Amino acid sequence: MVRGGIVGIALAVMLVVAGCNRVQPVYKVENHPVPVAAQNASLATIETAIYEAASSNGWMVEKVNPGLMRATQKWREHAATVDIVYSPKSYSINYAGSANLKADQDYIHRRYNSMVLKLEQEIERRLYKVGS
Repeated sequence: MVRGGIVGIALAVMLVVAGCNRVQPVYKVENHPVPVAAQNASLATIETAIYEAASSNGWMVEKVNPGLMRATQKWREHAATVDIVYSPKSYSINYAGSANLKADQDYIHRRYNSMVLKLEQEIERRLYKVGS
């Protein structure tokens, strides 16, 4: 009987630890360099590449002003919002808010990180096209 209790406690601890992996430090993209070949492009060209990258990944994009876009992605009862700050030399993707993503100061659900990483990769891919 004691052995079964210990196994039950061990299983419960494993489930709790596995559940904790859903929350991770917020993935930050800070001053990611624009590919060198694209650095001579106009700000409008950089903006278009970033806008198209975000839109193609399901983000709803709002141009706030030159050098700043706000993008939101919603699914079921969840939402994530980021500010994309950009120039011909670099770009950053900053956490701006979320709904139902277990956000707590510097931690958030891993789905957010996955979406931002995918967005970063698509921006990079499109900026390489600008330079070629």
